[in-house]
Amino acid sequence: MQESFQNIIFFYDGKPNNYIKVCLESFRRYNKSSKIFFFYRNPLIKFFYKKYKINFIKIDKKESKNKLLFYKVFCVKKICKMLKDEELIMVCDVDVLFQADPFCLFKEFPNYDFYYTHCLMSKPESLRKETIWKSVESKVNGGVWGLRVSDLTRELMSFWIKCEKDDHWKVWEQFSLRKKHLINGVTDFNWFFDQDFLNCIDQNEVPLSKKLRKVDIGYKYNYFTSTWGFYNIDLNMGNKIGNSNYPIIHFKGNFKDVYNVKNAKIYNLRNILQKKDLTTISSREKIYRKFMSRGEKRFEII
Repeated sequence: MQESFQNIIFFYDGKPNNYIKVCLESFRRYNKSSKIFFFYRNPLIKFFYKKYKINFIKIDKKESKNKLLFYKVFCVKKICKMLKDEELIMVCDVDVLFQADPFCLFKEFPNYDFYYTHCLMSKPESLRKETIWKSVESKVNGGVWGLRVSDLTRELMSFWIKCEKDDHWKVWEQFSLRKKHLINGVTDFNWFFDQDFLNCIDQNEVPLSKKLRKVDIGYKYNYFTSTWGFYNIDLNMGNKIGNSNYPIIHFKGNFKDVYNVKNAKIYNLRNILQKKDLTTISSREKIYRKFMSRGEKRFEII
């Protein structure tokens, strides 16, 4: 696979931080020349990360206001339109660690148009009761997804944007997660728009000119657990660090603190490659308090 046909998109509206550095550094370790498109707001982003050979694009403050995730999808649509057929796009959060070239997913699943990940918690491998893992509403996490550029996926991205108007697609208008996350009766475009729509695509056929070939590429390309996973040796995220069979580790929510991803002295590529423990007494105490605060249902809550 020619790296010149590979494109990865990051989107971040905050200041530079340590885990973005590790994200980019780890990506370039396994992929030297794919195009990186980085949408940013803070000008320091360009200064700190220019050495990673990045195409920086400034976020339009006016257009993105109160619709940040809608704007993110809009930007992916623009990139999709400017690329040639058969080029590959990955869209990733910045709080991830790459442990292999993520574009290997396109080799593993070669005959699809659209790619996304079901989370571990929605699988039997979560080691929970069937009634629990089957009850997960939001199976698809928005932190990692991708597509193979074609007229069909360009059409998909245009359709996605048109769904800014909730009545554009009745299925989306009635979709349970969209309705669950409404703010004053309106779709939440700032936090949940991309993830909720991905879940809608997962469960429903999109009315396009041709059938969209979509695939769940699995949690190993977007590995994270809920709080209870920290206390299981088979699920623990730290035990997957250093394992290239898990190309992408995602430090969501509480796990940013658990693995000290903002602390450059602890969370850095050298320590990661040497498989050092990234937790500390204080960070383990934090996750323990969070875990116990959930009471008797702490093994069920996602």
